Amino acid sequence: IVPVVDLRVLLGMPRMATPETGIHVIVRDGDEPVSLLADTIADVRRAQSPEIDALPASFGAPHTELISGVARFGEDMLLVLDLEAVLERAFALQNNR
Repeated sequence: IVPVVDLRVLLGMPRMATPETGIHVIVRDGDEPVSLLADTIADVRRAQSPEIDALPASFGAPHTELISGVARFGEDMLLVLDLEAVLERAFALQNNR
């Protein structure tokens, strides 16, 4: 059994109308697998720590506490989730139910 974190709920968005169409991304929390439920995955990229910049202070998006930085791939800029913060919030929400 693998716990599922619905990223929509975590970010304050409504649940998917049909969650079975979502994509499960399996990550590890220590030795335990956890599934992050996402709407879609457009691309998978691997970034090394030196390629990840800090989030600019002027970045005004909601939930910045869940973002660990910005990875740049040529002209593309991708936000990098802070997995520890995401799981901490998800499990805190679960415990408050």
